[in-house]
Parts: sequence; structure tokens; C-alpha cells
Amino acid sequence: MRKFFANMTIRSSLLWVLAFFSFMLVIGAALGVLSLRISNTTLAEIKQSQELNDALGRVVSSYKDSLNGLGRAASANYADIVRSVGQPTVLTQGLSSEAAGLLERAKASQNKGQAEFDYFKTLPKPAEAADSLKEVEESYGALVQQGLLPLTAALEKADMPAYQTQVQKVQDALEGRFARAVEGFDFWRASKMLDAFEVAQVRYQFVLMAVGAGGVIAALLVFATYVFLRRRVLQPLKDAGHHFDRIAGGDLTARVEVRNTNEIGQLFAALKRMQESLTRTVSSVRRGVDEINTGSHEIAAGNTDLSSRTEQQAASLEETAASMEELASTVKQNADNARQANQLAASASDVAERGGSAVAEVVNTMQGISASSRKISEIVSVIDGIAFQTNILAL
Repeated sequence: MRKFFANMTIRSSLLWVLAFFSFMLVIGAALGVLSLRISNTTLAEIKQSQELNDALGRVVSSYKDSLNGLGRAASANYADIVRSVGQPTVLTQGLSSEAAGLLERAKASQNKGQAEFDYFKTLPKPAEAADSLKEVEESYGALVQQGLLPLTAALEKADMPAYQTQVQKVQDALEGRFARAVEGFDFWRASKMLDAFEVAQVRYQFVLMAVGAGGVIAALLVFATYVFLRRRVLQPLKDAGHHFDRIAGGDLTARVEVRNTNEIGQLFAALKRMQESLTRTVSSVRRGVDEINTGSHEIAAGNTDLSSRTEQQAASLEETAASMEELASTVKQNADNARQANQLAASASDVAERGGSAVAEVVNTMQGISASSRKISEIVSVIDGIAFQTNILAL
């Protein structure tokens, strides 16, 4: 394992470090996304419960408005009866105009409450609150069907004894059941909010611990990376710089050690090859200098010998110069003799030219004699022929 890390390339080391940091980043992002997802789910549940609570609040508010409207209508009707008769009696006549108007407003509140209740029933409901919400719906339905509508019907008929009996029934039984159902839902909602808060606190502490642990791990990784780079990169590069400085100063004796096969090891291997090559080059140059020194001594000895020979040659040249002077005088005498000979030759040439003319004349004379001889020969031949012919004739 130690050898593996020693021979690990710098590129691989940096890639491993980047991969680990990327992994930590992905883990942190995943934790963040998971936390946001849980928070979003919790907020969605809180929003859902809040929508249910708001809708139920509007239903309760409309019910109270309707019930209060019915009460004001009944009070107005009682007041009209008291003013007209002087004492309350069992009523047989219809509602007064004021009571009828208040009753209509109460019925409008009932209609609004029913619309709010219908909307409440359409809202999505969490499974854990299904029982309490079902009880809310059933208790409110019973409250309306068995309490509110009969109250309204009794008041419309101006049946005040029936109205009073129904009021007691509504307050004692039906409203109590509905109130307990609403309290159950409120308790569930409060518990849900508390649970969400506690879960959020736990999640917050977990995220803090995860971030802290990630920070500690990142710090340790940074420190380990620094130590690794300092031992595997920075210090070897500093050592390589020292080697370069010694080589630049002319020191080629320092030993270059190749410890691994990564980029730094390749750098030291190249540095070692360069040092060995420079050592061979310097040795070759030194041998060449020694040879040049030896040759210089030989050249100096040769120059000394050449100097002595040059002195001898100078003496010989002096003797040669003396001989040349004698030769020059001899040549001068020869030149004088040559001029005299030339003059004699010129005289001989004149004589020869005159002799040549005489010879030419002799030649011409001889040519004339030769021509005459040929003619004489021809004449003799003719005479011989005539003589021969004469002899023949004589025969």
C-alpha cells in the first residue's frame, strides 16, 4: 500500500482529491435536498391543516352568525309581542317585520355556512386526521339537520315554545358534540405543529452536525492533501531545485536518487540522465583539453625545432645569396659574350645570305644546264633513231 501511494501519479492524486471533494459536495447537496424535501412535505402538511382549520373556522363563524341571527330574530319577535300585549304569552300570530328581516339574514348566514362546509368537505385530508375530521363532518351535519334547521323552522312558524325547546337541545347536545369534534381536530393540528417543530429541530441539529462533520472532514482532507503535496510534490521540487543549483555551480558529484515512478520520479530520472550526460560531456571536454595541451607542447617543440632549422636555412640563404652574386656576374659575362656572339652571328647571317644568293644563281645555272642536257639528250635520241633507221635501210 505504501509503495502504491509512493508511485501514485500527481494527476491521479489530484483526481482522487477532487473526486472526494465532489463526493462530499454531492453528499452535502443530497442532505440539503433531502432536508428541503422533508421541510417542503412538512410545510405542505401544515398548509393543508391550516386550510382545513381556516375552512372549519369559516364554517363555525357562519354557524355562529346564523345562530346569533336566529337569536336576534327571536328577541325582536319577543320584544314586539311585549310591546303589543304587555306580557309574553304563547304566540299564535306570525313574526314581526323586524324579526322576519333578521331571520332572513340568519338564513343567509346558514347558506353561507353550508357553502363553507361543502368546500371544507372537498379539501384533501391527512390520513392520520381522518377520524377527527369525520367526526367534525358528522357532528356538524347533525347540528345543522337536527338543530339549526328545526330552530329556523320553529322561528318561521313563530312557535316560540318549540324554539326554546330546540335551543336547549342544540346547546346541550349537538353543539357539545360539534365543539368536542372541533377540539379534537385542533388538538391533532396542535400536535402536528408540535411534531413538525420537533422534527424540524432534530433535522436542524442533524444538518448542523452533518455540516460540522463535513467541515472537520474537509479540514482533515485539506491538511492531508497539504502534507501529501508537500512530501510528494513541493519537497521533491525543492530538492530538484537544489540539484539544479549545484549543477549550475559546476558540482556534478551530488547523487540524484529516483524514489518513485510518478511525475516527480520521472523528473528526477530526467535530472539524473542530464547529470550523467553533463558528466560525460565534461569528461570528454577535459580529455580534449588534455589532448590540446599535449598538442600545444608538441607544437611548441616543433616551433623550437623549426626556429633552429630556420636559422640554418637563413645561413644557407646567405651562402646562396653570395653564390647568386657570383652567378650574376658570370651571367653578366655570358650576356656580354652572347652579345658578341650575336654580332658574329649577324655577320655570318649576312655572309650566309650572300652565299645563298650565289647558290641560287648556281642553282639557276644548273637548272639551265639540266634543261640543255635534256635537249641534247633528245637530239641524241633522235640522231640514234635516225642512225638506227639508216642502218636498217643500209641492211
